Amino acid sequence: MERRFSLEKRKCGLGLIMTMLRQTIAHSVAMSILALNLRKIQRAVLWLFARLSL
Repeated sequence: MERRFSLEKRKCGLGLIMTMLRQTIAHSVAMSILALNLRKIQRAVLWLFARLSL
């Protein structure tokens, strides 16, 4: 999980987040995971539309 998270941080620009408070760090990590999941969902939906249009 750590490797995937670090790769996605680089790919999505999530490494630019600078946080100091414990709550802020937890929120940033949660938002990062949400963004990664939304990218996966977007990819699946686009694949589905591509298949249906053929």
